[in-house]
Amino acid sequence: MSLPGGNFIANGVVVHNSNFMGEGKVATGSASGEAYDKATMIYNALARRVKSRYERHGVSGLVFLISSKRSTEDFTERHLKQAMKDDDPTVFARDYATWHVHPEPFKDQKWHKVMVSPKSGKSRLLEEDEDVEEDENTIVFEYPDDYHEEFVNDTDGAVRDFGGIATDFAGKLWITRRQAIDEMFDHGRPQWFGTSEWRTDRMLRFNWKLFMGESADKEPCPACCPGAVRHVHIDLSTNQCATGFCMGHVAGSVEVTRRDPETNEQRREDAVVIHIDCILRIVAPDGGDVDHGEVRGLVYKLMKGGVPIRSVSMDQYLAPSNLQMFKRKGLRTEEIGERRFKLKPYITTRQALYEGRVMSPVSENLSNELKSLELHPSGKKVIVPAKGSKDLADALCGVVYYISENMRAGVVLAPSLGVSGSARPSGPQWSSGGNIDWGDDDEYDYAPPPTSDGPGGDGGGFSSWIILG
Repeated sequence: MSLPGGNFIANGVVVHNSNFMGEGKVATGSASGEAYDKATMIYNALARRVKSRYERHGVSGLVFLISSKRSTEDFTERHLKQAMKDDDPTVFARDYATWHVHPEPFKDQKWHKVMVSPKSGKSRLLEEDEDVEEDENTIVFEYPDDYHEEFVNDTDGAVRDFGGIATDFAGKLWITRRQAIDEMFDHGRPQWFGTSEWRTDRMLRFNWKLFMGESADKEPCPACCPGAVRHVHIDLSTNQCATGFCMGHVAGSVEVTRRDPETNEQRREDAVVIHIDCILRIVAPDGGDVDHGEVRGLVYKLMKGGVPIRSVSMDQYLAPSNLQMFKRKGLRTEEIGERRFKLKPYITTRQALYEGRVMSPVSENLSNELKSLELHPSGKKVIVPAKGSKDLADALCGVVYYISENMRAGVVLAPSLGVSGSARPSGPQWSSGGNIDWGDDDEYDYAPPPTSDGPGGDGGGFSSWIILG
């Protein structure tokens, strides 16, 4: 190609998204045999090819590296640092924020300031009258109002994706906006159990008076959103591992603004608001295993007490035998494994947290687990550091994901009494007695709450899904 300023002719290649190629053992095509950094391997191979094909004939060759940033240890960042260290005159770099590439649409907008520490990976929006000077550890820059909502919802992510600033830890931590986790917990929401960690060989105390009330017919019902059906996710375990138990429900909907990744256009959508009723870590007795019968009994106990549990989801591990037990109680079952859903539950939950659509009783264990989640180098799963756990985090993700996927946004799934908000009623059909016929169930008959005979007795039971994921 011809470049301005002379008869210079260049030939070369373009490598796009070089910072997102990941790691893994791959053949290098050279005597070195193998490499674990795919971007470095590909760049070295292409650079050799360009040099061998063109430079000996007097034609200059170029390798273009184009990518968004993730961390200060990304391939492009390392490559640039090495070039600066070697004072390499053949390397030319341009570092753009999104609004620098095409500035005209933003010139008349209001601008906001953000401060970022690339080393710690932490960012903070600045007030209009707040004056912060840059130093060797911080960067302060402005962004247009068009991107303000993205910076508010996920400051650290927006700094990287829109501001073009690489930060440490960004490629590891799954939930980078730590404040979103703290904001999820509502100190006013009651604790359903007398403990945050239950050993299955001991009695579990239920705080019935704190979370249960009465309907107009003097029937027991939850104080929060009394008509809303509940969903339970159980992250089941064996041996000495802990089991995560979480229950939640839809509490209405809220309008959110999202940006189309392809067109960059903003669009407004209705998204469900989810209230977490309870979260419980279940552990094995000394020298024993978690009693699966006791875990299943917890679901039955809540149903018998008047909690309208409609669906249950589980991890696929040890599922078949437990599915049979639930089926005997009249519950609908379906198995969905981790291989099918991969990161979807975690992505859905992270987005809901960033948008402030999840409310939960305070749980220090859950908070610690969420803050320790990391993305595996393969980019295909979420993990925790060695000796860490994510039983409660998995249970929360199961609830949020199932509800988000199966309950239509903008739908009131049941009367919004108690502390829940209202939303536009559309989708499910109301039947006599204040019950609901669900659109996602074929020929679904809503049964009355279980009688004293327990679920599946003469009084009927709640039809349920069992999702394993």
